[in-house]
Amino acid sequence: MVLVDHSEYTQSAEGLKSANIISIIDHHNDGTVTTGNQLIYDARPLGSAATVIWIRYRNYSLKSDKKTATVMLGAILSDTVNLKSDTTTFADREAVKALSALTDNKDVDAFYQEIFKARLSYEGMTDDEIFFNDYKEYESGG
Repeated sequence: MVLVDHSEYTQSAEGLKSANIISIIDHHNDGTVTTGNQLIYDARPLGSAATVIWIRYRNYSLKSDKKTATVMLGAILSDTVNLKSDTTTFADREAVKALSALTDNKDVDAFYQEIFKARLSYEGMTDDEIFFNDYKEYESGG
């Protein structure tokens, strides 16, 4: 199992404690997930976990396909609020430039606006789905 954008048991799939976790890729603080096995832990103080993934693609000279590049671009724009969040870094901006070129996306602001509108839409969702849409549990002090 590879965890992306989280390292908390409560935010992951059921049964994670018995899974073989081989890597965590994140941009948050370290969480509650532990393993007795060797682990690739790549957490960086960036605006998005997708930027960490973009850096890994670049470092290994990998080229992402257009669909993957579009997903990474959208994730970075969403996490960084269109590169306006206080957590936005130089690496996030560079990733957006590179990924927008790969996707032939000429208008990053318009793409972000589409994402923003979609995030605000609750069409077709139940009350429970709306409530738990971005629900996260955190453990503090045991």
